[in-house]
Formats: sequence, C-alpha cells, structure tokens
Amino acid sequence: MSYVDARSDARSRLMTGGVVAGLQVALALAVLSGFAVRDFVRENRTPLASEFFPTTPPPKPVEDPIVEPEQTVSTTPPITAPDTMLDIAPPVTFQVAPVLPDLPTTPLVKLPQPSVPTVTPKPTSPAFEPVAARPRGDVGSWITTSDYPSRELREGHEGLVRFRLSVDARGRASDCAITGSSGYPALDQATCKYAMRRARFDPASDAAGQASAGTWDSAVRWVIPKD
Repeated sequence: MSYVDARSDARSRLMTGGVVAGLQVALALAVLSGFAVRDFVRENRTPLASEFFPTTPPPKPVEDPIVEPEQTVSTTPPITAPDTMLDIAPPVTFQVAPVLPDLPTTPLVKLPQPSVPTVTPKPTSPAFEPVAARPRGDVGSWITTSDYPSRELREGHEGLVRFRLSVDARGRASDCAITGSSGYPALDQATCKYAMRRARFDPASDAAGQASAGTWDSAVRWVIPKD
C-alpha cells in the first residue's frame, strides 16, 4: 500500500511540475511576443510626410451701387397771361348796287301753232248682236185650267198675273218674280210654280256670241172654264 501511494505521489508531482513548467514557458513566450509587438509598434510610429494646402474662402459678390435719379427743381416762375380785353370793332357791311349793261331788246315772235287734226272715234259695232232668251215649245201648255187651285175655283176667283222669269245660260228658269198681282195670292203662287217647272228657253247670247243669263216677261189670265 505504501509503495503504490509513493508511486502515485511521484506521478502527481511529475504532472504538476510539467504543468507548471508549461505555464512558465507559455508565460515567457507571451512576454517576449509582447515586447516584440511593442517594439514593432514603436518603430512604425514615424509620421508620414504630407502637404497641407490652406483653402481661402471665395470673395463676396460686389453689388452695384444704387444711383438715385436726381430731382431737378424748376426755379422759373409760371407764366400767366395778362387779363387784357381787346375791343373788336363789328364788321362793316357794304352795299354795292349791281351795274348791268344795257342789253338790246328783241321783240318776241309768236310762232304759229301746228294744226292737229281732230280724230273722232267711230263706235265699234259688236261682232254679234245680243239676243234675248226665247221660249221653246207651246207657251200655252205651261199653265192650263187643270192647274187651277181648287179653293180659288170653288170661290170663283179669277185674275191676270204678270210675272218675270230669270233664265240661266242653260235655258232653264232659275227664279220667278210677280210684276203684277191678280189680287189672289194663290193664283200668283200657282203661276210661278208651274212656269218654273215647265218653261224651257233658248238661252240669251252676249256680244261675243256666248250663252248668257237673261230674263223673260209674260202674263197668265186665270179664267174658270164654262160647262
């Protein structure tokens, strides 16, 4: 047991001494390297040569001086026109009588008036003679005793009726007017009624030969037939 412990203590002392020796060597190396670096740094602290160029600030801009215009003061007093009234004479009017030379007088000669023949217009004769409307057929058949109004027939009324028919350009009666009454309105009305219904005409013609409207006058005597 003592032998083993002695060997163990010897081994431990050897290891401890090796470790210490290693540390010392490392420390010595560190010290030496520190001196070497310091000397290197010291040797390299030589300042580098350089040139410095001082910069000068740019000059300030020169401003043009402001020249104010000179004010001229007139010392001449103003000129005023004198208040002077001038008397202007009114214009003088001269009347000059015209002087005319004596002109020779020449008697006036009366010229004869030219004779102008008098032209008398001749009446123009129409190309056609105007023609009045003419009845066609038997005028007596337009109104007969069979057309006698029954009341006037019973009462025995008779009379003469004068009338006027207006005839158009076609030859037909267009109007009837009583120009002389019989005294009985029924007889007058019957006259115009049947005359306009049955009358036929050749129409009237004008100066140009054209058919035109016209009139036709006539009369009817109403008489009660005797048995």
